[in-house]
Amino acid sequence: MSLEVFLIPAGIMAVKAAQELHNAKNRQYEQAFESTRIQDQQLLIEGLDALGITEHQVQGELVTAQTKAGEAVFVRESDRYLAQIRNEQEATGALVQQLHSAVGQILQRRNVEKVQAQARTMGMRLMEQRAVDGSVQLVFEEA
Repeated sequence: MSLEVFLIPAGIMAVKAAQELHNAKNRQYEQAFESTRIQDQQLLIEGLDALGITEHQVQGELVTAQTKAGEAVFVRESDRYLAQIRNEQEATGALVQQLHSAVGQILQRRNVEKVQAQARTMGMRLMEQRAVDGSVQLVFEEA
């Protein structure tokens, strides 16, 4: 028998084992991080600031921030940021929820400012502004 008869199957098994190990590490990595809906790095930083988390560092697509629960790591993965506070899965989930709320308020405020500016350019003035259940209602009148 040739030595190749033994080496080829052994090589195939080694490659498959390496692929399985790589896939397992990727699954473990993905499970350790929680997905956010945040796509923009500047918006992420503004959201952290709004939560009072002002100690953060930016290195390319990586943002780290000091929270009460520990160091939070935000890494960009395709079209969104993933978040993790090492060994603190519950704290990570809570941080992501708080961050989504803060970012939502930031975006809402920006949109209200944009609508008000557009109304002024159209010669309208704001008559009434109400915040109801987290939503903002604006009433304009022609000037």
